Order: sequence, then structure tokens, then C-alpha cells
Amino acid sequence: MPIDINGLGINQPASSSRVKTQTTEQQKTSDTGTTAASGDKVQLSSEAMSLQSLEDQVHQLSDFDQDKVDRVKAAIADGSYSVDANSTARKMLDFDALMS
Repeated sequence: MPIDINGLGINQPASSSRVKTQTTEQQKTSDTGTTAASGDKVQLSSEAMSLQSLEDQVHQLSDFDQDKVDRVKAAIADGSYSVDANSTARKMLDFDALMS
């Protein structure tokens, strides 16, 4: 059974905005000199920076393929779109088995 930690589900990546907000708040605090210790330093590994870059690229992608949607709409409109009922049923059963 998956465990929900800090409001994050299994399929939800950690939000970089939360980290950025915390960093901004920490910078404001360090500007006032109240809690930040001088000389503290954080350095991200090249792997972490690469992952951050990939996450930013993924967020810029569209949630769906508009060209594919247009092709399917056109196929439905001209009557050439066909559905393999056996394949659809098999995939539904496979999905149900996966979720059980």
C-alpha cells in the first residue's frame, strides 16, 4: 500500500515550486541576518541539476497531442475510425487486474 508523505502521492513528482518558495523565504531571512549562518552553502550535484532541467522541460510539454486528436476526429467524421472490441476489452481486463 503506498504511503502519502507530505501530500505527495506515488505518481506526483515533488514540486519544485515548494523548494523555490522555501529558498526565497530563506534568502529573505538571510538578507535580514536573523537566522542564516554565514558561510552556509548548498551545492547541487550535476545529476540533481540535470533532473531539475528535465522536470522543467516536462512541465513545458503539452498534456496531449493535438495532431493525434485532429486525426482521430477526422477519422470519426469520415467513418474510417474503427475500434477493435476484443483488444479494448482485453486492455480493460489487464488494467483491472493491475489495479486489483
